[in-house]
This record gives sequence, C-alpha cells and structure tokens, in this order.
Amino acid sequence: MTRKKVFLTLVDHCEDAAFNGRRSSAETVMGLTTSSPFDTAIGEMLRSLAQYADDHEARFGAPLGQDCILGAAWEEMLKGLVTLLNGETGRLDCGDVDRLARALHRAAGFEGEL
Repeated sequence: MTRKKVFLTLVDHCEDAAFNGRRSSAETVMGLTTSSPFDTAIGEMLRSLAQYADDHEARFGAPLGQDCILGAAWEEMLKGLVTLLNGETGRLDCGDVDRLARALHRAAGFEGEL
C-alpha cells in the first residue's frame, strides 16, 4: 500500500477538477493560489486531514478507518469541514470539495457514507 494514498486521492481529485474547467478551485485546495482566508483555510484543512490519515497508516500499519478512537475523531473533523461549506468558501467550488471529502473518507479506509 502506498504511503501517501489519501493525499494522492486529494491530488487526483484536484487534477480532475482542473481538467474539467474548475482550475481555480483545484489550485486553491492544493495551496497553489489563495484568494480569501476562507478558501485558504478549507484547503489547508483538507490537506492536513489527508496527511494525518497517511501518517496514521504509515505508523500503525492499518487505515485510519479501522481505528475506532482516532478514526472516529478524524471522521467528525471531516464532517465538520463539509458543514463549513454552507458558509463562506471564497473561490472554492463547494460541490468539488464535498466530493473530495467523500473520496478522502473512502481512501482513509472508512465504509459507508460520510
């Protein structure tokens, strides 16, 4: 299993968004451009959650979704991020970010809906 599986899910999703004409959203999530404090913060949260999931799997040898304590906390943070999409989001395409959050959820080893 690749060490950066969850983070690569984030990269792949952003490449797809950019290819499909939503370049500004993808660039903001990846931290390449920023236009407001809101989209910067949301992008940083996504990258941090992906990094944490990968670091957890590298350290413990199992996906974060299998950890009933830390996995549950990570999942709640991801749900909170999705809730933040109801507020100010700068240049981000909220549909893209919502789909990305769900892709990260699956890549981190969680089953079922977010």
